[in-house]
Amino acid sequence: MIERRQELNTIEKLLKRNPVVGIIGARQVGKTTLAQQYAAQTGKAVNYYDLENPEDEARLADPMLALKQHKGLVVIDEIQRHPDIFPILRVLSDRKRTPARFLILGSASPELMQKSSETLAGRVAYHHLNGFSLDEVKIKDGVHPLLDNEAMRVINSSPRWRPAMKNHKETAVQLEHTIVFRL
Repeated sequence: MIERRQELNTIEKLLKRNPVVGIIGARQVGKTTLAQQYAAQTGKAVNYYDLENPEDEARLADPMLALKQHKGLVVIDEIQRHPDIFPILRVLSDRKRTPARFLILGSASPELMQKSSETLAGRVAYHHLNGFSLDEVKIKDGVHPLLDNEAMRVINSSPRWRPAMKNHKETAVQLEHTIVFRL
């Protein structure tokens, strides 16, 4: 798993300023993994709801009752499946001293953006998560520090990486690049 330090820092800054932060992006770019990494680094209890999980969906049958009790970080994954939660988040984020911060995750659909922007205006900040960048490239099986540094130099001097596209949308891919040194 790649630790996306820059992305984690961005999420932390946004949550300090906004009661609701949305991580949006194409499927499989790492939204859930990023949220889990952020939750783990807080070192505090986190309330997590995955709306593709029937048990979590059942726990949110009455979203106001379920969510108003929480303090700290509340993560709601696949929120586009239940846009009816947005008005509840508006009410909860307007509480005095906002005891909870909400990290919502979803695919960047126009409907999701419109619904949440109308309901959560002034309360939500969005972070669009792209695929990985060259800054996140790491050495998998190092040989020697000098060779590893040269491999990173070659990768970093490569042409600008562009995300894979499928049907004119970014899509997740895994790339493994082998560099062979001959002495």
